[in-house]
Amino acid sequence: MSIAKRVVGKPTTFLILYALLVGLALYILPQMPVDLFPEISPPILVIFTDYPGAGPEEVEKSVTRPMEGALTNVSNVKSIKSTSSEGGSTIILELSWGLNLSEATNEVRDKLEFVKDFLPEDAGSPQIFKFDPSLIPIFQMSVEGNRSPDELFKIAKDQIQPRLEQVDGVAMVTLTGGRDRAIRVEVSQNRLEAYDLTLSQVTRALAAQNIQIGSGSVFEGNFKYLVETRGQFDSVEEIRNAVITYKGGGINPLTGQRTGSPTPVRLRDFADVSDSYKDATNTTYVNGKPGIYISMQKQSGTNSVQVADNIIAKLDEVRSVLPAGVGLTVIYDTTKIIRQSLSGVTSSALLGAILAMVVLFIFLRSIKSTLIIGLSIPISLLITIMIMYFSGLTLNIMTLAGLTLGIG
Repeated sequence: MSIAKRVVGKPTTFLILYALLVGLALYILPQMPVDLFPEISPPILVIFTDYPGAGPEEVEKSVTRPMEGALTNVSNVKSIKSTSSEGGSTIILELSWGLNLSEATNEVRDKLEFVKDFLPEDAGSPQIFKFDPSLIPIFQMSVEGNRSPDELFKIAKDQIQPRLEQVDGVAMVTLTGGRDRAIRVEVSQNRLEAYDLTLSQVTRALAAQNIQIGSGSVFEGNFKYLVETRGQFDSVEEIRNAVITYKGGGINPLTGQRTGSPTPVRLRDFADVSDSYKDATNTTYVNGKPGIYISMQKQSGTNSVQVADNIIAKLDEVRSVLPAGVGLTVIYDTTKIIRQSLSGVTSSALLGAILAMVVLFIFLRSIKSTLIIGLSIPISLLITIMIMYFSGLTLNIMTLAGLTLGIG
């Protein structure tokens, strides 16, 4: 017996089954993941190596070229592109499609281990990142007002960024423009040489004193207390008074006794320490005036539209804590494209169903047959979305385009 005859023979059973499928689809529809692009894992690895204080030519010679030489031996490499800039090296490794990206990452890490010892001492360890389309910001805003860019940056960092990072679904909030606070240490080369010191020695001495480490735990009765050793600088004055080395005193070779007391050499003895700002690396303008640019990335696998709605709902709270004269403006919302596509699919489904029913009625002259065939269009669309949900697919510009074409 054919499927059609079975359906006609047991209409109630199949009608209930059909209604259950439609009900399940309607329940799933609000939970359907929505994104701008499909979730793909392109075989692209980005290797970044920090080399503070070095110019582009030095970075190219000392960091980029040795690493490129090691990466040419990685399996299934299609292309290697690199950029050497002030303070760091960036290498983009394009691999063949179809390979296991985790295994490729381990192979790249192993190859870089061979050249790690040949990199400059001040260079950082190579960091490997997988390219992820979800890293594309979904929401962008600007901060502007009657303040300097540095003041606006501080407001954005202290008042806006922490609150936006608390929004459900937000993975990262990035600030662009302005300058962050920095403690400047301007060393006098003549005074440094007079104390027989080098910049590397000064750097290591300051780093050794600016640490915070755990020191185990202490039990008192039924209570357990965690102990930590705090050695971080709390003020500029503490940095000025930091002891770099000791001079004077010594050991009498005849008696073996120490003669004199060693004198501490402090940072203030050969350097000027001031509370300042980092050097500007970029400038952001909003409506022709200096401002701060805020971009937000969502967590992988989350609903872009829902995350954007969560951000918008948080804006009133954020604006309420801003000083007078400082404003927060939404510049770009990528979910508008998704919302427009969803609206387009909905409109196409309704229009397609109506037109199909009109045409069918003209030819069939039967209201019953027209309703049965006409209702199959939106119902089939709902069931398709349900299958997409269980298949791990998302509603994005690609799948929405396919649904729109399928509706006609």
